[in-house]
Amino acid sequence: MSADSHPLDLRDASQAGVYRVMCADVDPLLVLAADEDVTVHDIDLVGTDDKAGLIERIYNSLAFPDDWGRNWDALADGLNDLSWLGDAAPRLLVWRGMDDLHVDAPELEETLVGILEDTSASWADDDIAVWSLICLTRIPDEELDDATRH
Repeated sequence: MSADSHPLDLRDASQAGVYRVMCADVDPLLVLAADEDVTVHDIDLVGTDDKAGLIERIYNSLAFPDDWGRNWDALADGLNDLSWLGDAAPRLLVWRGMDDLHVDAPELEETLVGILEDTSASWADDDIAVWSLICLTRIPDEELDDATRH
C-alpha cells in the first residue's frame, strides 16, 4: 500500500489530527506509516486512571527528558517540541488503553484529547503531520444507538 494507491497520506499535515479507530484497523495504518517513512510511537495507557500515572506513561513512551515538568502544561509543551526525538518529522502516535481511561477517568481523557488536538494543529502550522490514533477495543456505549446494542 502506498500513498499513490490510498487516499490517506500520513505525511499530509492538513489530514493529520486526532482520530478514534478500532484497534483492529491500526495494523494497516502501521504498514502505511512504514511505506511513507512516518515514525510511529506506541503509547500504552492500559490500566492508567490517574493524572500522575498517565503523564508518566506518556513520558516513558516518548522518552521525555528526565528534567521535563510533570503536569499538563509541560506535557503540551513537550508534545509541541519533541526535539529530543530527532528532526521534526511526520509522526503517528498510537494511543492504546484509552477505553479504560474513558471509563475510569473521563476528565483525564478529555484533557488529554484536547492537548492532542492542539498538538496536531500546532505541528500542522509548520506543515508537519502529527497524528494521534486513539485505539479502541470497543465502541463506548454512549456512541452506540439502540439498534446496535445487543
